[in-house]
Amino acid sequence: MWEWPPAPPIASALRLPDGTILTLGAIADGQFLQRVGNNIVGAVSQGGLLQLLRQELAIDFSTTDTTDPGTEVLSQAITTVAGSRFRVDATVTGSVAAIANQFYQLAIDGAIVAKFGTSTSAGFAVASSSSYSAVLAAGAHTVQLLGRISVGTLSINAASSSSAHATMVCSEGAP
Repeated sequence: MWEWPPAPPIASALRLPDGTILTLGAIADGQFLQRVGNNIVGAVSQGGLLQLLRQELAIDFSTTDTTDPGTEVLSQAITTVAGSRFRVDATVTGSVAAIANQFYQLAIDGAIVAKFGTSTSAGFAVASSSSYSAVLAAGAHTVQLLGRISVGTLSINAASSSSAHATMVCSEGAP
C-alpha cells in the first residue's frame, strides 16, 4: 500500500566505544538496515538483528605466507541460534614492496567460504572486500579472515598508516 507523504523510517543510532556510529533502522516490510559508520554492512528481515560483532585490525600485520589457506589476519567467535541468518563482510587494504598478488579468504570453522584479492604494484595499497551469507547450524563458530601473498611480504600497517586496515563484521539475523 502506498502512502503519501511517505512515513519516515524508524531508526536508532549509538556510538560504539571506538567512536564508530552504529545505526539500525526499519526500512520496509520487516527489513532492517545495518549501518556501521558510513558503511552499510547488510540487511536482515523478519525478527531483526540478533547480534553484530566487529573486528578491526589494530596492529601492524605482515606475512610472507605464500600457501593456502594463508595466515590469520582477524578472528571472531560467534554463537548462533537455530535457523538464523548469518552474514560476514570483510574489507582489507594492504600493501606490498614488489609487484605481487594479495589473496584473502573467509573461513567459518576452518572451511573456506569466500575468496577475494587483488594484484598490486610495488608500494601501492589496494582495497579488497567480500561478503558471505548462510544459515549456520546452531552453536559456537569461528570466523576468520586469512591473508597470503604470491611473492614477497604482504603488509597491513593498521597502526602506523592511515591508508591500511582490515575489518570484519559478523551479523546474525533472527529466523
